[in-house]
Amino acid sequence: MIEMSIGERLRSARKQKGLTIAELAKLLGVAPITVSRYETNKREPDIETLKKLSDILDVSVDYLLGKEDVKIATSLSYGDLSDLPEEARRSIEEFIEFVRKKYGKK
Repeated sequence: MIEMSIGERLRSARKQKGLTIAELAKLLGVAPITVSRYETNKREPDIETLKKLSDILDVSVDYLLGKEDVKIATSLSYGDLSDLPEEARRSIEEFIEFVRKKYGKK
């Protein structure tokens, strides 16, 4: 398994949401250079910023920190999926991405 840094996970989640660095910076209330530094691992976000990033990007703080490999949306309303095996969570994520691409913005 390839280990991803916080910056790489942040960049991946930002792109998945279709946000630019400037857009994410505005939502966070920071300068774009700050987000850029997070993504290039030149600076690490504090815990409050990680929580905001988690909410904005619909991923868990654990995902951003590298404690879980699958980006499960934090806003899922059908319950906690943490008791599922990683393979099952990955399948759910892949299905969500499939549906997002099929029915998302055109």
